[in-house]
Amino acid sequence: MSDYALHVNFGTDEEPLRLTLTDYRPSDAETARQALERRIEHAIELDAPVVFSAATDDDPQAGVPIDPHRVTGVDLVALTSDES
Repeated sequence: MSDYALHVNFGTDEEPLRLTLTDYRPSDAETARQALERRIEHAIELDAPVVFSAATDDDPQAGVPIDPHRVTGVDLVALTSDES
């Protein structure tokens, strides 16, 4: 088990939104990344103005609004002990 983060990217001029995933297996962290990508893609299809972040139900950042139309990608990043 390791700590990971999902970085929601908005382009080169803006810092990515970081959603922390604590004590995840690598496969579960990748599943969380894919799930967030699908939620964002679905919001774009519905022309929804906002999607609310929640990598997991116990995510302390759950509820952070994300404008799906500005998202350029979602990256999975392994965190070191200094970053956790």
